[in-house]
Amino acid sequence: MAYGDRVHLFLPTLNDAENYLNLTNKSIDFHQPWIFPAKTMKEYNFYLSRIQKGYTKGFFISRNSDNQLLGVININDIRYGAYYSCTLGYYLDRSFSRKGYMSEGLLLLINLAFDTLFMNRIEVNIQPNNSSSKSLVKKMWFRIRGIFSKIFKIRR
Repeated sequence: MAYGDRVHLFLPTLNDAENYLNLTNKSIDFHQPWIFPAKTMKEYNFYLSRIQKGYTKGFFISRNSDNQLLGVININDIRYGAYYSCTLGYYLDRSFSRKGYMSEGLLLLINLAFDTLFMNRIEVNIQPNNSSSKSLVKKMWFRIRGIFSKIFKIRR
């Protein structure tokens, strides 16, 4: 789908379920309270069905050297028409965090979203206490616009 120096993006399939579920289940406490990825085969099938129905566009990030699954980037909340835009969601296996893989994967995805999918705007919704994600998007040239504390309630 898209290749960088160290990583590439590819579309998730049913054949990737075991690797994906290993990634998410061993990093549950690393992802929460920020994201709740699929942890069971039933949840993974639901994720794939959302992709097939066009509700989201999912991409897996793998290392070029050995095809190790590293993480996920999803294009969510797609708004079509003149405002063709989306929000991004992403997460890595905890053991690959802070090694530059997500930065490279996000850059590949951003280029794909603008150049191939013709998005006009990309947003990233970050929970206020997720300092790692804030640092990542600042490094990727996103601007922090503000905190919308009254739009939703985060339950713990």
